[in-house]
Amino acid sequence: MTLSVTCSKTAENVYSWESSWNRRNTVDIDKTVWYRCYREYKETSPTGRAKCTRRGWEPNPLCKEKPCTTQPRIENGEMLSDKKTQYDHGESLWFRCESERTTFRVTCQSGEWKKEKSCEGKWGNAKEEDTEIRTAYLAPSGKFIFAYT
Repeated sequence: MTLSVTCSKTAENVYSWESSWNRRNTVDIDKTVWYRCYREYKETSPTGRAKCTRRGWEPNPLCKEKPCTTQPRIENGEMLSDKKTQYDHGESLWFRCESERTTFRVTCQSGEWKKEKSCEGKWGNAKEEDTEIRTAYLAPSGKFIFAYT
């Protein structure tokens, strides 16, 4: 007696499978199908295709939380953490409020930044009557430089 190996269409964080396969609950070994993850997740396969193997679906896992692909913008805050082009889900960055000298963290959650607080006040040596930032740029040192009017 031979046992056939199949994969189930119940996979964590997958919401959609190839339409031709939707009528069945399993797929045979060595077959490849299209799949899509829920909105807050990203397909781990660059092609969005999964293959049924003796060990289950490849790649495994099929979906992972989306990373944050931009740095968070915190008005009147200075980032203390290292700058990168991408931050993983759950990764936190530390900031310091310029006016309060307090620190807080901002955390990447499913491709979006969640912050504990906001900074109040102005950066640098701005005078009390300064009310508007005219220019902001990133210096080679990695620090943001603001020009007030």
